[in-house]
Amino acid sequence: MSNSIDSQFAQFLIKAAKNAKNGKFGDHKIFVSALYEEVKDYGAGSLDTFKAVLLRLHKSQYQKDGEDLGFTLSRCDLSYAFNQKLVKNSLINDLNAEIHFFTIK
Repeated sequence: MSNSIDSQFAQFLIKAAKNAKNGKFGDHKIFVSALYEEVKDYGAGSLDTFKAVLLRLHKSQYQKDGEDLGFTLSRCDLSYAFNQKLVKNSLINDLNAEIHFFTIK
């Protein structure tokens, strides 16, 4: 994806996250799997593909010429306090990191 497409897709995800009714924690966080449920009918592919795209976009923001896309990915620290299906289905493993949330900046 080019930077313009990345930016457009990120804005689409942010809008979907803001409008979501389920899987949110506060106003700025949504479980990855809940966000996937919001966008899967718009060509998001499989959940695993969606997670891979999110991770690539997230990492692209921290490269030398990376564009701030308005979101970050983060861990659910109190995972035992949430719906375990959401926690499990949202998990993205990246090296030693565990990611569960799409977080709007």
